[in-house]
Amino acid sequence: MSVTLPNDYVSLRKLIDFMVDEPYFNDQFERYLFLLQCIHPYLDSVDSPKILDVGIFPGHLSLAVKNVYGASVDGIQYKPEPEFDDLANSHGFRIHILDAEREPFPFPDGMFNLVIATEILEHFYSPKLFLSEILRVLKPGGHGLFSTPNQASFYNRFQLMFNGRSVFEHLHGIDKVFNETEWVHKREYTGNEVEQMLSVLGYEDVAIRYCHPRQLGRKKQFPTRWIKNLMLLVPSFRSDLVVLAAKKNG
Repeated sequence: MSVTLPNDYVSLRKLIDFMVDEPYFNDQFERYLFLLQCIHPYLDSVDSPKILDVGIFPGHLSLAVKNVYGASVDGIQYKPEPEFDDLANSHGFRIHILDAEREPFPFPDGMFNLVIATEILEHFYSPKLFLSEILRVLKPGGHGLFSTPNQASFYNRFQLMFNGRSVFEHLHGIDKVFNETEWVHKREYTGNEVEQMLSVLGYEDVAIRYCHPRQLGRKKQFPTRWIKNLMLLVPSFRSDLVVLAAKKNG
């Protein structure tokens, strides 16, 4: 099987035939394009791949993968989202409600070619069970795809060095750390930390990549913008970690 990947906002948007959070899509579409490029070498030769998306809401990436590769999709989310759940079910998604930080996944070993876990790792106090369950349900030779904010980004380094501000302050404010919701970031990681966690748990061929998606509609430019643009030429200074890791084949 050979497919053509979307390469811009318009072509990606045409793949997503339902949308429950368009502002988020507009902020993150470049990350989605980057993630599709990362997984393409592993799915292009698989007929009707089975994928699991842990933290599936709002479903943009899973729907793109389904439409590009003819994949079947199971999704895990923390609580019901009625509008999304109805749309997802109408597209053949199977939605499972559970606490992925504390509960085992309701799937047999070796079920999925790909497990997607994007923008969820930072919401857990302890990701050990979550990461172990992803490895368990992957087929031998299957891959986990992770993305999470980069604690070592240029923005975070700048804030700490020159303003003395916490890496978490710009996310939700110190006053909200103790206001427990599923949206609060509990922990952020550097690329090296994620690589070590996955390797200790038994993942192989852990590859760390970085991206820095633009956000549509945010066109304000500062005189010193060139400094940030220069810094972003260094991959590890970019805002998002993207990680691919494999389950041992055989």
